[in-house]
Amino acid sequence: MKNIKFLFIILFLFTLFCFSSTKAFAFELELYYDKVEELLQGNANSSLEDVINSISLGPDEVIVRSKVDHNMAYKIKEVKITSEEQLIKDMGEDSYNDLTNSQKALVNAYRASQQQSVEDRKSHAYRDCKVNLYDTSDFEGNNDLDPTGLKQRIMETDFWPASYAKSGDIRIGSAHFANQTNAEEGKSIFIHEYSHTLDKSAYIDGMYGLDKVHYLDEITTERAAFKEAWAEYNEMIESKDRVKEYEKIARKNQLLKIESDTIGGYYRKEDKVKAKNASAEQLLANECFMATLLYRIHEKTGNNSKGEDKVSAAFYATNGEDNNMSNVIKQFLKDNPEDAKVVYEIIDKTLLGKMTDKEFLDFVGENEDSLAYVENRNKGFLAKLKDKYFKKSDSKKDKETANNTLQESEEDATTAIPVDYEDGKISSEKVQLNNNSGNPFED
Repeated sequence: MKNIKFLFIILFLFTLFCFSSTKAFAFELELYYDKVEELLQGNANSSLEDVINSISLGPDEVIVRSKVDHNMAYKIKEVKITSEEQLIKDMGEDSYNDLTNSQKALVNAYRASQQQSVEDRKSHAYRDCKVNLYDTSDFEGNNDLDPTGLKQRIMETDFWPASYAKSGDIRIGSAHFANQTNAEEGKSIFIHEYSHTLDKSAYIDGMYGLDKVHYLDEITTERAAFKEAWAEYNEMIESKDRVKEYEKIARKNQLLKIESDTIGGYYRKEDKVKAKNASAEQLLANECFMATLLYRIHEKTGNNSKGEDKVSAAFYATNGEDNNMSNVIKQFLKDNPEDAKVVYEIIDKTLLGKMTDKEFLDFVGENEDSLAYVENRNKGFLAKLKDKYFKKSDSKKDKETANNTLQESEEDATTAIPVDYEDGKISSEKVQLNNNSGNPFED
C-alpha cells in the first residue's frame, strides 16, 4: 500500500514538474505603449548629439534615433500594457471614443493581441515577441510643429508597421493610420505582423527587389510572395474586408507591376503585365494571388477533425527555412486527400490555368489523384476556365495569348506577353517594412 502511495506521489510531482516546465518555457507576447513626447533635432547652434546630451530622461524614457533623418531623434516614454483601460489612460483620455483615429488603431492592435485566435497562434511561436505601439499623434496634422508635413512622413516611415525575423519583435506606429478613416485597420495590421513572426522561412537578400518594398500588385519573388501571402491569408480569415481587398487584385485583368532590375523603386509602364498575360512563375511571385489561393482553399475545405484550420495546419507542419507554397500544398493534400480535386481546381482557377502539366505536377506532387486530374485537365477544367476568363470582349491579342498560355508548351507558359495598357490605377497598399538598411526582416 505504501508503495502505491509513493508511486502516486511521484506521478503527481512529475506531472506538476512537466506543467511548470511548459509554463516556464512558453513564449511570451508582450505589448508596450511608446509615447513620442518630443522631437529632437540638431540646428545651427547645436548638433543632434548636443541636443540629446542635454535631455534629462525620466523613468521609462528613452531616446530613439530616426532611421530616415540622421539629424532627428525621438524622446519616448515606454510603458508595458496591462489592460485596454490602462492603455487608453496612458494615451491621455478616459474613453476609446475620445481618442484620435490613429490612437484608436493602436488600441485595436492591442485588442487583436487579446483575441482567442491569437492565443491559438501563440502555440506555434518559436521565440518571445515584443510589440511596440508607437503613438506619434501629438505631431500628426500639427501645422504649428510640422507646417510642411515632412516630419509626419518621416515618423510614418520610422515607425512603419514591421516585424523582424531575427528578434521576433514587432513595431506599429500610429502615423501609419493618421490619414485613414477605418481604425479597425489596426487589428489586421497586428494579425499580419504577428503571423510573420511565426514564419520560419528564411529571408533571402533581394527578394523584395532593389527598393526592399512590396506592393499588393507587384511581381516580386516566390519567397517574398509566400511570406506575405501567409501574413495576408491570416488577415483574410479574420476580416471579410481583407478578403474583398485582396481578391479584387487577384483577377485576370489586374495590372501587375515589375520593379526595374537596375533602378530601385522604378516601375516602368511598359513593364506592367495583365495577370491573364502573365506566366505561372509571375503569378506565383505575387502576394495577392498567393494569399487568395490559400484563402480559397480554406473557404472550400474548412477545418479538420481536430477543429484546426487545414491550411494553417499544413503551413505549421512544413514551417522551416526552406518552406514554400508548394510544400504547404503538398502537405495539405497529404493530410486531406479527400480534398484533392477541389484543391487542384482552385489552383488552376487562381493561377488562371497558366501552369503546364509538368509545372502543375511539380507544384502539387505526382500521385494517382494528380495524374488522373492532369490526364483530363486540358479538355476538362482548363477548357471551362478558358471559356470563362477569355471571352469575346477580350482583345484579339489577349485571345491569342490565352490560346498560347492555356496549353502545355513550356515556352509559352513561362513567357509573359506585354500589351498596351490603360492608365488604370488601383489602391495599392505600400508595405514599407524597413529599418537602417531597408530590410524588413533584420534588426
